[in-house]
Amino acid sequence: MEYMKKILITFIGNADCQLDNGREGPILGILKQLDFDQLYILYDKEKYLPHASNILLYCRKYYPRLQVSYKDALVQNPSDYSLVYPAMLDTVNQILVEEGKQDVEYAVSVTSGTPVMHACWLLIVQSGQLKARLIQSSREEGIREIDLSLDDFPQITSQNQLKLRLTRYERDNKALRRQFRESMAELIGEDESIRRVRDKIASLCEYDIAVFISGESGTGKEVVAKLLHFTGNRKQGPFIAVNCGSISENLFESEFFGHKKGSFTSAISDHEGFFSQADGGTLFLDEVGELPLSQQVKFLRVLETGMIQPLGGKPKKVNVQIITASNKDLPKKVREGSFREELFYRIVQEEIRLSPLRERGMDIILLARHFLADPDP
Repeated sequence: MEYMKKILITFIGNADCQLDNGREGPILGILKQLDFDQLYILYDKEKYLPHASNILLYCRKYYPRLQVSYKDALVQNPSDYSLVYPAMLDTVNQILVEEGKQDVEYAVSVTSGTPVMHACWLLIVQSGQLKARLIQSSREEGIREIDLSLDDFPQITSQNQLKLRLTRYERDNKALRRQFRESMAELIGEDESIRRVRDKIASLCEYDIAVFISGESGTGKEVVAKLLHFTGNRKQGPFIAVNCGSISENLFESEFFGHKKGSFTSAISDHEGFFSQADGGTLFLDEVGELPLSQQVKFLRVLETGMIQPLGGKPKKVNVQIITASNKDLPKKVREGSFREELFYRIVQEEIRLSPLRERGMDIILLARHFLADPDP
């Protein structure tokens, strides 16, 4: 295996090289613990030439095989990013040219220098200008590598790349706004109550929370449920609508959780329940107040664990957003004991209330025109 040349790059300051009560400064401390073939010292010749000379003398005595090179990185203000970054990058490029294409393993000490210089080292390494390990030295913790994996920092891109990305985001944003407006057109009406519903849908559609839609029969609860689904993050997934009032208590588990062939007399084939059908999407439960009390605890367990167990089958994980609706007064049913309180709070994390048409003023005319214009609504 070909040998990899090891190079340390560092700035130098007042305390980097001089011995303090028998202790080495950061640069000498690093050289004492880590092996390098070459040391590049970046410095202000006017300020730190004596200190740099002391480093050279020390290395000749204790590390005779170590090559020491100096790079003048003079800036008028070491705390000015606009001055420091170009000077550092120019010096790094000089080093890369000098080292050529030979195999080199670079390390950069971020201990020496100003905080601005520390930040610029991160920028230079993250931008790919220099592939290097970042190390730091302290008396308390010694020498250690900064393990950022660079995933915590955004990738630095060129101005043209940023412009292209911005253009793409603007185009996507316009398309999403147009899609949202077209979807909202299904919710016909200009009454203030309908406008509030549209605003509520817009604020909730991006979140996987349990939404309860209340209102009388015929007020458009399923339309609102579909809008929440098809304008939200799950729009690519299935939307399964179920009328809970039409499911007999005997078939509840089979219909909702599914069953395996032979699990009971009439189970002549496997059947996927509503939860499996809606996996990755939305399960809309209309007339949720009609769920049998004896089955509500099983339904609650699924909401708590995200697990279903088909009849005759093994437990299965599902990922489903729950949207419910009812024309009944659920809080009243809770007080009466016909609806479990724990389940109520599970499915009513947010509520959208739909007003009856008689309370929506001139919307009745808009709806009449819509249905007259479309003979097959």
